[in-house]
Amino acid sequence: MGENPWITADGACIFPAPYVQDSEQDSSKAAPSLPQDTPSQSLNRYIGTYNHPGFGDIQVTLQGAPREQLHLSMGRFLRAQLFYNSSQDTFYTNLTGVYWYMNDRIPVRFQSSSGNEVDILKMPMHSPFTTSTPFAFMRGNAQSERLHQGNRRSCTSTSVSPHSVGSDFVWLLVLVIVVLCEM
Repeated sequence: MGENPWITADGACIFPAPYVQDSEQDSSKAAPSLPQDTPSQSLNRYIGTYNHPGFGDIQVTLQGAPREQLHLSMGRFLRAQLFYNSSQDTFYTNLTGVYWYMNDRIPVRFQSSSGNEVDILKMPMHSPFTTSTPFAFMRGNAQSERLHQGNRRSCTSTSVSPHSVGSDFVWLLVLVIVVLCEM
């Protein structure tokens, strides 16, 4: 074609070195260090399935030997190890699987609504349509029990009310549709 290739056989293995100096490469993407603290409570307290009506289920499992560690999974692709930071009483994610290359350290907090059993997982869900405010995922059937209070219909019924799929999520979806239609 008469063009000189900008990557040659010699430079392909060291790319982008010939074109970008080390000081120019983005060092801000380096992963922050992960805390290695041990929670005062047993890790078994956190194991379970947590549900949000708009985002679905999050599974928290205990894996590993000799050092057991909590793992989080959501949907088909989100997988993460959870590392505990005792000074903030918060777990942080180390993404694995498909998203292994992302350095995001997502804060995950567990809470108890009754004072005994951990039944709430709070985690921010970042996207163009959400804020960084953590969303509450309820353990087990606590969420579905709340949905059925006051004669609300469940998502499996033939008629779905906004409350059965999470009114916040539905109103956010309506707002996005209105904004897109006005463009």
